Amino acid sequence: MAKFNFKNQLLDMEGNVTEVQLNKLLAGMLMQSNSKSPVKLFDMALTLMSDGELELDTTDKALLQETIKDSELLTVLAKGRLLQVLA
Repeated sequence: MAKFNFKNQLLDMEGNVTEVQLNKLLAGMLMQSNSKSPVKLFDMALTLMSDGELELDTTDKALLQETIKDSELLTVLAKGRLLQVLA
């Protein structure tokens, strides 16, 4: 298991800090996703809102990465920053 910290602000393309918090952005996206694992993603979203961090095994990490990549709710900028945390 590995721990991933999403308690950071989203950086824009120039590396400037925005007002958007990655943990809240990701939690909101997870709550709106159409996944085959809704309970797992729901739990992840609640943990992100309360702790800002996720402890994931390789299966859960892959699920989260695919959910981010497949999301139509996120821009490429947001997807890239979120996937950097999971790298």
